[in-house]
Amino acid sequence: MSASPVARRAANVLRRGRWLAALAVALAAAAGAALWSVTSAGLARVPLGSALPAVLLFAVASSALIGLAVEFQRPRVADLDEAARAAKTIGFGIVRPHGLPSPAWAGRRATWEVADDPWQLALAAVTSLTSAGSLVLVSGDERAETGASAALLARAASEDSRSTLLVDTDPVTRAASTRFRPTPGAGVAEVVADGRPWDDVLQAAVTGEHRALDIVVPGTGQRGRPPRLSAADQAALRATSNRYGLTIVTLPDVAALGAAGPRSLASTVAVLVAVRGVTPVAALRRRAAQLVAAGATVAGVLLWAEAVSP
Repeated sequence: MSASPVARRAANVLRRGRWLAALAVALAAAAGAALWSVTSAGLARVPLGSALPAVLLFAVASSALIGLAVEFQRPRVADLDEAARAAKTIGFGIVRPHGLPSPAWAGRRATWEVADDPWQLALAAVTSLTSAGSLVLVSGDERAETGASAALLARAASEDSRSTLLVDTDPVTRAASTRFRPTPGAGVAEVVADGRPWDDVLQAAVTGEHRALDIVVPGTGQRGRPPRLSAADQAALRATSNRYGLTIVTLPDVAALGAAGPRSLASTVAVLVAVRGVTPVAALRRRAAQLVAAGATVAGVLLWAEAVSP
């Protein structure tokens, strides 16, 4: 049974425990200072010891109400069902990170516990929707989780004996490519700025059990913002992707691939990424609408149970 809107918002408020605790302490300090001022001025005789429980109750209740007001004003994704409804697609599953992910994947599994194996479900969905030359876009507002999702999806495809190409367009976190320990060098930025062929910036990565995939790093020419691929860059990438069973591209900024025209993402499949209690519902809905308007097919959404470090 789906949770009620109030229950979803309350759950998100509770997930922000540190924020609520800090707010409660601030309110308690303010209320205590006001009470001390009133007592010191002789305006009222209030025993501070007996008033302390009331002050603490006021602080906790007020912080909870403020948290609910903020959550209702700008609701964040609370569960997979809400994420799927916001994006008007299906939910692949929930990823529950345990500690920091290890970048050294060779010969061992990733350090995540996953419910219902969302990677296999996502892989089955995107492969059923793709054809030769198609791109799989992994897109989300939270860059670390978006990059990790792209990397894990590429790893799942490689272990499924599919020839795979992973293109990391995010120069901020580099979360997708760095998990395979690539050699620093030319990448997407050099393709965009210098016209380098995609074949010249490919690197081989090993995912374990003698499985391999090719990756393209963000490059060294751009820092801080995703490059904007022209129509010619995209056409060249599609030509390169014809040699692979699956080509996965991180897409932190929809405009990076949508600048070439309103239907520039035709024949592409998108996987959306959200983080429970972090991603605004409106932002997820807007991103899905942008992708659809650009011609992409949204295959589904992956929901991370909590945020992780890049």
